[in-house]
Amino acid sequence: MLLGKFFKSAKKTDMLDIVGVGDNVWVTLPSLPHNVYNSTVEDMDANSIYLSLPSKNGLRLPLRKKLKLRISVMAKTGRINFMSQVEDLVTEGSLKLLKISMPSEVKSEQLRKYFRVPVNNMPVKILTKSDAFPASVTNLSGGGCLLATRSRDFRAGDKVKLDFAGKIGLWEVEAKVVRINATHGVAFQFIMKETEREKIVRYVLRRQLESAV
Repeated sequence: MLLGKFFKSAKKTDMLDIVGVGDNVWVTLPSLPHNVYNSTVEDMDANSIYLSLPSKNGLRLPLRKKLKLRISVMAKTGRINFMSQVEDLVTEGSLKLLKISMPSEVKSEQLRKYFRVPVNNMPVKILTKSDAFPASVTNLSGGGCLLATRSRDFRAGDKVKLDFAGKIGLWEVEAKVVRINATHGVAFQFIMKETEREKIVRYVLRRQLESAV
């Protein structure tokens, strides 16, 4: 399924309903948009949001008061985007948190269907009842994926397992062949629980965010 999205504004008073503790957060500096730092929402009140200290590959984002930040939050309704600034670094017990200002308005990027992102030849194995075929992922979404493979021993409706070796947060995923194209490859639809699908959706959205910035 192709991506579908629309944007709407949310007021400050809506934020406590939209964003929740534990939501994944991506933090960038307006001057360095390609450096994406990972964080999570740890707490919120009427005026502030408290984040774990943003880090990238083990390195923490240098912070100072009033530093402008671009924030993206993966909330249940979709991706939330807004500008904020550093208010303070606070300590709760042994945990250090980044306190940022609550935005007056945010942009909510709501999903109608699954995002699909191109993938640069991620290796995967197609597992049938009797054999295993090497393949590579060319695009991926929460609903399925397109694989490039030399094997043509598939028909629409065939059920297989795809071994991602943990690269997308999962190892083996059950899937069904939905389309075969001699030029583009074999399209698969995932057959899974929503709790498993959420891991793929978050992986895809993270890739989409990183490519956007």
